[in-house]
Amino acid sequence: MFRWFNHTILRLGKPDDDLIKNMEEHQGLRCYVHDWKPRNFWTYFRLFILPGPIIILLRIVIFAFLYLLNFLWQRLVFIGVKDFTNPASSFRRTLSVKGCTFLSALTFYAIGMFPKVVDHSKDRPRSKNPQDLPRYEKDQPWVLVGNHSSFMDVTAVSGAFSFPSTMAKDAFMKAPLVGFILRCSRSIFQVRQKPHEKDKPNPTIVEMERRIKHPEPGEYTLCMFPEGTTGNGKYITRYRTGAFQFGEPVRPFAIRYMSPHCGTTWEINGFVSGFVELASQFYTRMQVDILDLYVPSEEEKADPQLFADNVGALTAKTLGIPYRRDVDFRTKMVALDLVFHGLKWEDALVRLDDIEKDRR
Repeated sequence: MFRWFNHTILRLGKPDDDLIKNMEEHQGLRCYVHDWKPRNFWTYFRLFILPGPIIILLRIVIFAFLYLLNFLWQRLVFIGVKDFTNPASSFRRTLSVKGCTFLSALTFYAIGMFPKVVDHSKDRPRSKNPQDLPRYEKDQPWVLVGNHSSFMDVTAVSGAFSFPSTMAKDAFMKAPLVGFILRCSRSIFQVRQKPHEKDKPNPTIVEMERRIKHPEPGEYTLCMFPEGTTGNGKYITRYRTGAFQFGEPVRPFAIRYMSPHCGTTWEINGFVSGFVELASQFYTRMQVDILDLYVPSEEEKADPQLFADNVGALTAKTLGIPYRRDVDFRTKMVALDLVFHGLKWEDALVRLDDIEKDRR
């Protein structure tokens, strides 16, 4: 029973060393191997002495309380509202954004994280003309695109970009607390079409196009993580074309977590294990870099994947890590099956070869 609970919920400890070694030596799978730091005296000191179990538990409780408080605040702001498809009124939106931005910052401080926002566009002019490469402003109409490596990324962008809309799996639509908060920011839920609906326009794509090409006044800025999944923070994997297929300018951003003592991602590690490890640190620094507006060339407009790859490479350059256009979320699924579902190494290699052939 503990083995099942550990593998599916906690995922405590490091998986088989030989498997991890094979994955780290593989060009694609290494992008999804958690960065385990060496266990030493200070590791156990932090876990059992200071901050220790009491402060770690307190941090987790405060973290959960602040999320609940955000939910209650949004409930109060949008009391009586049943239609979350249209932009909120200016008054409601201001209250919603102020509350979420403030509580997001408190959430970081509660678990010992100290966020910093570096705006590389601050010296640019104020303008609505993309050709001027204008500075970032909260009411900017261009979609935000950035890397994804941690469960804290959504909280990070909520604080840095004043509660933007995000792309979310449709499963989150009915999730407790989180689902309502996402609806308040007018997030787009990805709807998977059934086989008999393939000849109909995908409502997710239709809404994305409207929000990116024809945003309404007062609309929340749309924020997307084009990788489609989290990585281990050492690489940026191939950007998908969703945000780039309409040929409109995008505002890239880069998120980095700087902790010498723990891996801040949760690849093949698990949410609970990763969260406890994060909460056990004295402090963890993180930074959000806001980059200049990226205006696509005619060639990039004609080739969305080229557009996506160039933006991904720019983001990777900002972080000083490689951009891997030969690795995508399908490789992540193979990594998870290897570690948690007993996939044999030989079968994994066959699947990876098939993915590579399909990508070509």
